[in-house]
Amino acid sequence: MRGGLNYTLAEYITRATTTAPAAPEEKQNLKSGGAQTGVAYRRLYKPDFLGPFAMNTDYGFNTGYTKITSTRASEDVGNGLYYENTAAIGFTSIEWKEDSLFAGYNISSRRDRSPLGNNVRQQSFRLDASTYRIPRATVRANVSYTVMESSSAYSVFLNRMANNSGRSLFYQVSALYIVSPALNVDAGASQGRSSNAAPTLSTLQPNVTAPVEQVAYIGAHYATTITRNLMYRANVRDEYRSSFRVKTETRNIDMGLDYRIRQVLVNFTYRWTEMMPENGLNTYLQSYMVTLSRPF
Repeated sequence: MRGGLNYTLAEYITRATTTAPAAPEEKQNLKSGGAQTGVAYRRLYKPDFLGPFAMNTDYGFNTGYTKITSTRASEDVGNGLYYENTAAIGFTSIEWKEDSLFAGYNISSRRDRSPLGNNVRQQSFRLDASTYRIPRATVRANVSYTVMESSSAYSVFLNRMANNSGRSLFYQVSALYIVSPALNVDAGASQGRSSNAAPTLSTLQPNVTAPVEQVAYIGAHYATTITRNLMYRANVRDEYRSSFRVKTETRNIDMGLDYRIRQVLVNFTYRWTEMMPENGLNTYLQSYMVTLSRPF
């Protein structure tokens, strides 16, 4: 069993523009969340006919509410519940010492009885393989395929009616090398192709896009204990991404301190990001964060 609280509030404001000067200002609010309850059931099976593999099953259920309000007199104002179901099955190798293999299937559905009407159905297949034959290193490869269909009474900015479907194929190869107990280095490359179909008012047939995205990266991760209650961590990553024939290099630095006061964990984090598109202006982003957490 699980439970929790989740609340989201989004406000959309439409104002008059030079192309539509007579349009009145309109405000629409989307509230979602509230008390959430759910159940999850997991179990691991190891029948003899599976040999070195074990089978695991997973089922989950969750529910919440959504509410929409609008200043437009003709808009429906109301709220309603939604519920989600997820089910999964997987096969994992458990007797191999230097290699591992996993194959899994997942299906999820969301039924929304609120005015938003955000119904989603998704299926995904995944295959992961890893080897530990190289000393102090791990090499991984994975392939995933996802099919999703969704419909909503509203879309982005709460426009009426939206239906779309999509498919994506993704595969990745990565390697991790442990330099020391405090430092490790990883590198990898991936490629994904996704297609989305979304009907529009101007076309009877849906518009279909199938972009290819390629990513290559290298990074380093460092963590060390300064005192019994204080830890320092740092991450550096350099990424090259090609999407829609646009190449972008992104550099990230993440540093922080984790300090524990009895059962309270205080995190101080500094993040710096530089994005350098091939044909465009460079963008810099810096952020400072302090978070407090406590287990219950």
